[in-house]
Amino acid sequence: MVDGLHAALSAESDGERLPIRRGEDRRTVKRPRVAVLLAVYNRVATTLRCLYEVESLRGTGQSVEIFLVDDGSSDGTGREVAMQFPAVHLSHGDGTLFWGGGMHRVFGEALAGEFDYYLLLNDDTRLDPAALEVLLATEKEAMAALQRPAIVVGSVADPSTGEFSYGGWTARRGGVWPFSWPSWQKTPPDPVRWKECATMNGNCVLIPHRIATQVGNLDPAFRHVGGDLDYGLRARQAGYPVVIAPGFIGVCELNRAQPPWLDRSRSLGQRWAALRGPKGFPPSGWGRFVRRHKGALWLLPWLLPYARFWLGELRALLPGRS
Repeated sequence: MVDGLHAALSAESDGERLPIRRGEDRRTVKRPRVAVLLAVYNRVATTLRCLYEVESLRGTGQSVEIFLVDDGSSDGTGREVAMQFPAVHLSHGDGTLFWGGGMHRVFGEALAGEFDYYLLLNDDTRLDPAALEVLLATEKEAMAALQRPAIVVGSVADPSTGEFSYGGWTARRGGVWPFSWPSWQKTPPDPVRWKECATMNGNCVLIPHRIATQVGNLDPAFRHVGGDLDYGLRARQAGYPVVIAPGFIGVCELNRAQPPWLDRSRSLGQRWAALRGPKGFPPSGWGRFVRRHKGALWLLPWLLPYARFWLGELRALLPGRS
C-alpha cells in the first residue's frame, strides 16, 4: 500500500488530479492539502533548514502550506523566515507562548483553511524526502483497515546512535498496586508495518481534518509539555485510533539535558520554580492532564513529581549525601 500510493503521488504534477481506477468513484481524487505547523524559538539555522526540507515536499504530489509562529526570538528567526520564505504564514509571539501555546495558535489559523491534513512538526526534526508520502499512505491503509480516520505518528531516530528517540507511546500501568493508574511509555516503530498506539510525541504527527474538527485544537493549558500526549489520548477517547507509521521517517536528537530542577548549581528556589514552570510540571496544566487521563486516583500522580523533589532534597541533607 505504501509503495502504491508513493508511486501514484510521485507521478502527479502540479494542478493535476490522480486518475480513478476502474470500479472506483468516478470523481477525481484531488491532491491532498497539508498544513505544516511549527512553533519556533531562537534556532534560526535549525528553523531555516527545516523549512527548506519542508519546501521540498511540495514536489512529491501534495499541496503544502506552512504555518509558523516565532515566539519572540532574539536571533532574527522571524526576520529570516519572512525574507527567505515569504509564502509561510508567519505570526509572532512575545516569548510566553512556548511550544504548546505556539502550536495552539498556528493550528487554529490552519483550521480556518480547512486543509485535508495537519502536520505537527518540530523544527529540529529532519524529515526523509518520502516522509509525508509514508504518513499519508499509512493513514489511507489504516483507515481502510479500521474503517475510520487515524492520527499517524512518524517515528524518528537519534542521528548519533540510530536508536529510536521520539514517536508513539503505548499504555502501561503506573504506581504500585493497589494504588495504580494509567500511564504510557515510548514505543519504537515496527520496521515494515503500521501499528496502533495510545498517544504520541508531537515531533511529526499527521492529523486528518475530520479528527481535527471533532477533537479540536491542542489545549493551550499545556504551555510547553503534555499537549501532544493529551491530544492523542483525547482522540482515542473520541473513538479515533492513533497509529505508528512503519520505520523511521527522519531523525531528531534525543534531549539528554538534565532537567533544571535537578541542577544543584541552582538555588533551591530556582529549582522549585523550574519544576513548577512551563517546561516542568506546572500545577494547573499537570493537574488538568492527570484529571483527564489518570483515573480516579489522579491526585496521587499529580503529587508525585513534587513529592519526589522534596524527598530528593531531604536525602541530600543526610550525612554523606552532600
